[in-house]
Amino acid sequence: MPQNNMPKGWEPTYPSWSAQFQPDVDTVVVGYFAAQYRSENAAGFEQWMESALTIDNAPRHYEQASYVDEAGYTNHVYICYWTQPEHYQRWAAAPQVMEWWHDPGRQQDAAGYWREVIFAPMERLETLFSSEDGAGMAKLADGFGSPIREHGYWGGMRDRMAASEHNDFGSKAGDELACLPSVQSRGKRVRITPPENICLIRSAQNWTQCQDSELDLYLNDVHPVLIEGMNFIRDNPLETGCISCRFMDELNGTGEKQSKTFGMAYFLTMAHLEAWVRSHPTHLAIFQSFHKMVQQLNFQLDLKLWHEVIVLAAGPHVFEYINCHERTGLLPYFAATDDLS
Repeated sequence: MPQNNMPKGWEPTYPSWSAQFQPDVDTVVVGYFAAQYRSENAAGFEQWMESALTIDNAPRHYEQASYVDEAGYTNHVYICYWTQPEHYQRWAAAPQVMEWWHDPGRQQDAAGYWREVIFAPMERLETLFSSEDGAGMAKLADGFGSPIREHGYWGGMRDRMAASEHNDFGSKAGDELACLPSVQSRGKRVRITPPENICLIRSAQNWTQCQDSELDLYLNDVHPVLIEGMNFIRDNPLETGCISCRFMDELNGTGEKQSKTFGMAYFLTMAHLEAWVRSHPTHLAIFQSFHKMVQQLNFQLDLKLWHEVIVLAAGPHVFEYINCHERTGLLPYFAATDDLS
């Protein structure tokens, strides 16, 4: 059984917070909806999403982002959050959503589309913020409460997740990733059932309020090292157990990039994520560059960092890929079936 990793007598050297949800929230639904394209644009997808976000049971909070993936495709992503699974189900079944997404014409479009929708029980998720500025699923929370002790040491992520008291989150798909023969969704739509206990992290950086020396230090000394680390886990899945890593720029309502980024990465298990964080040179370089900046600024930072982590249980998750290239999401590693719904 997992053990408490907190060192005896531990007191953090800086404050951090976790989102506090209302007692009646037992599951958060996180949905990533995306268009994938090269020279063409995704105007039809964007118009559909903007319309779908206004109907009954729409997500309580959503954000937009974009990134260029390892195959050179631009992906425009909407990240949507619900605290009532039945609201998501009603929204997904509404004609305004169903008729466009399930139109057979999507399979002949120049663009590809994907959606990854995760049902996350509260006991299998955790959040950590360097400030009390909410983002992501914390926008649906009741606030932050007092600073927490469970951070700043190796193993704190696991300690913050309630289910770790009785579950080691071991792999249900073997201990190492194995590539499948080429799997594509070109001209069709396919679905994947993810194995239990794969681990999703969305880890974000916000330098909107950084000025002068802090801005220079972050953009010149930290951010490039972060990008190098994200690219490494993206491009070395068999070594790291990272199924997929997408490093995204957040967008505002008019599609312009903000001074915010995040890495969205699936690992085969939390243990694979922990191993990269604890000991791999690419993450240690990120850690060291950040702490060097902190020391140079005498611990006075306007940079805001946060993350949310989910360990997937068995559930009604939806991982669907329409007309996407073979390296998209979970396609390279888990058996896909044609979606005939």
